Amino acid sequence: MILEVNNTFDERRLYFLKANNEVEEQDSSPSATVDKPISKPIKDTDEVLRLVETEQGKLVFTNSWSKDFHVSPFNSRKGSYKLTAHDPFFPYMSGKGNVHNTIVLTSSKEHAKLVARVFSTQESIDPATMTVWATLKFLLVWSWVGFNTFPRIVREAGKLFFRKKLHVWFRPEVLKDSIGRMETKRERIIEDCFRKYLRSRVEQVNLDYTVKYIASGTHNLKEEIFYPTDKLYLPVLPGMGSGYGCLEFKVLTPLFYSRLIRFSHISEFISSEILEQDDTNRTFWTSDPTKLLEIFTEKHEWPLPDIDSRKVGWVEQTRWTILKKLRKSPQKFTPTVTLNDRHVSDIREFPLSSMDRYVMHLCDEEHTKGYRRAVTTLLISDHLTFGVVEVLDAAHWLIRLTLCYLSVLAGGRVFLNSFQGRPPMEALFFTREILLFNGMHLWLIFENTTLQ
Repeated sequence: MILEVNNTFDERRLYFLKANNEVEEQDSSPSATVDKPISKPIKDTDEVLRLVETEQGKLVFTNSWSKDFHVSPFNSRKGSYKLTAHDPFFPYMSGKGNVHNTIVLTSSKEHAKLVARVFSTQESIDPATMTVWATLKFLLVWSWVGFNTFPRIVREAGKLFFRKKLHVWFRPEVLKDSIGRMETKRERIIEDCFRKYLRSRVEQVNLDYTVKYIASGTHNLKEEIFYPTDKLYLPVLPGMGSGYGCLEFKVLTPLFYSRLIRFSHISEFISSEILEQDDTNRTFWTSDPTKLLEIFTEKHEWPLPDIDSRKVGWVEQTRWTILKKLRKSPQKFTPTVTLNDRHVSDIREFPLSSMDRYVMHLCDEEHTKGYRRAVTTLLISDHLTFGVVEVLDAAHWLIRLTLCYLSVLAGGRVFLNSFQGRPPMEALFFTREILLFNGMHLWLIFENTTLQ
């Protein structure tokens, strides 16, 4: 059985489970592997019947596995699941498709915490035999369920938190075998630039291995192998990804790209993630941390200037300077500490990172513009909205709507005053009205100058 588990954070985990029974002689413990082939194939009806638990005359699928995926904020990532599912099409795909599944969540202390059942209350419906009226009736009866699911989840979560006072577990980052959330538009732009940057670093650094890069998100090519310059024309052989001197580098969550651009020294970011002891906060996985760090060491960086006004122009120079000034030391990795009653904090200057310089000098205009705008917006959110960029976006649209409203009011007052033949307005009042009337234009000019 292929089982897909989703949570409300748009993360997924796929499990490939095989039935635990006498014929397969398979270990049914949670730690047992589920990738082994069936030890004895089913050949005849008598053998099928030996697999059946005589409950309602159905073939019953059972399996247990360790929990390694965050689903509910009221449960940790520890424990295990046990699934019991009846084959709805038994025997030989002739069943009526009635569902009868039971899943049990067991805590790390071997206590059953949750028992959930999904079962059919009526006979199943074959869509091929439904009339147009029956189809419309079915859609009218059930179409509201999908829209109502999330509000119901929030309501039940409120009951558990406020009434039952259950402990809340904050969402950890996904592990290697899970699928991270969808990337945002800004993370998608940064990922595209990072892919180009990583390819260039691998080609430039004299490595004796290739790099297999696996991105997080679904917008771009998920997996790509980068070669050093002297291995660019080697054939791609079967098994090359694991046994041909290949370093695997897998980004677990798009949060990696948002964290990356907050560092002036990328090697510092990679080191901090490698040294991160808590796997609930790690954003990438690599098969060899030492080799990965070698790629991003500062001794291999390009000798590109920080900002060259002769190539980028004074407007672009101003924009990149703003980005440079906005970047600060990430507090998570370089906090202010107390040592013998003295406060020690990071007072270094933060130049443009090697990735910034690569994008500025070696990428096309579209990628440069998108990257700089995305990075600048994320860095502004660090200063104004504690890094929550959604709040900054909401404030940005609130400012626009407010300026539109004031512009309409100011324009109306100026027009009404002249239409009614009133005496000329005072210079100060008239100037204020003109500024309000053109407030939206002034805001767009400021926005285009700093971010575009």
